Amino acid sequence: MATDRTYRSFILRSTFRAVVYFGVIVGLFFLYQNLMPDDWKQLLAPVTDNAQLVFLIYTLSETFFGIIPPEFFVIWALGSTLPVFAVIVTALALLSFAGALINFYVGTKLHSGRLYRWLISGRLGKYVDYYHRFGGIIILISALTPLPFAAISLISATLGFPFRSYLVYASARFLRFLFYGLFFWEVQ
Repeated sequence: MATDRTYRSFILRSTFRAVVYFGVIVGLFFLYQNLMPDDWKQLLAPVTDNAQLVFLIYTLSETFFGIIPPEFFVIWALGSTLPVFAVIVTALALLSFAGALINFYVGTKLHSGRLYRWLISGRLGKYVDYYHRFGGIIILISALTPLPFAAISLISATLGFPFRSYLVYASARFLRFLFYGLFFWEVQ
């Protein structure tokens, strides 16, 4: 387990990265809203006008290591009325959580073997190191920050983290969606 100093340093670094990430997302949102030509926006219309396709892309992204930032999907929902927007953001949060649960389940089956060794020898290896150094709090941090929530969920199960404790930490994911939903609704 990490010392208090490295633990605090990691929390501060993660918080700083989350703030920078948030700033980048907000900047991209304002660029899209104010500077992107309408004809460019129309190029995205075949995808953005098809809610089923958007939800399919989102579900696949959240299940396979969060390839596309979930905040873009919250922004996509802004064209709705407030009640519809709230339902969409809630659905996005539930799908994100479900994707993480799927990864947790898959992780329970990957205690060893070639696939596990391949995953941890690659990019996921640093997250395994984080997990060993910081314990279950890494689940909470990944639920709230840009750390890959799905990957941390997979690693948590692979390393034998208790499911009930995982659910407690992972439920912070809903706070992230609540924050982004409220923020983007207010600034749109």
